[in-house]
Amino acid sequence: MPRPEFQPEANRGSFYYADERKADGAAVYRAIDGEAHGKFYVELSEKDQGPWLATFVKGTGYVDFSEGSSM
Repeated sequence: MPRPEFQPEANRGSFYYADERKADGAAVYRAIDGEAHGKFYVELSEKDQGPWLATFVKGTGYVDFSEGSSM
């Protein structure tokens, strides 16, 4: 299989690093919620590639916690 940069656009996969957070942006550590992850993964699979660092909050979905974001 050719490297991703040489594949036709239609054949490229998606890559995400999903990271569940609390509403304030803090890590949830061992309090991760499997059902919330499952719902978020389905949401990611049903759209075009978004930001690779897919931070989310249970019940809210994707939240941009990067520096300079409105959150």
